[in-house]
Amino acid sequence: MTGPRSVNWYTIYDAQTDEIVACGTADMIVQQMGYASKHSFFSAIAHKYIYHIEKVSRASWEKMKRKG
Repeated sequence: MTGPRSVNWYTIYDAQTDEIVACGTADMIVQQMGYASKHSFFSAIAHKYIYHIEKVSRASWEKMKRKG
């Protein structure tokens, strides 16, 4: 296996309501939320949202991708 052994899985919450706004990898969230780039996504979550980051093993991530 090449590359990192884990993937960051983000859960993004609305800071005012605590509702989940988006979840997934950074690439997935950029698409879900309509950001132009990962840079703009990371800038926004630092200032507008509450977020949680989990490390998911690459093997688990590959398995999830195949299922859905």
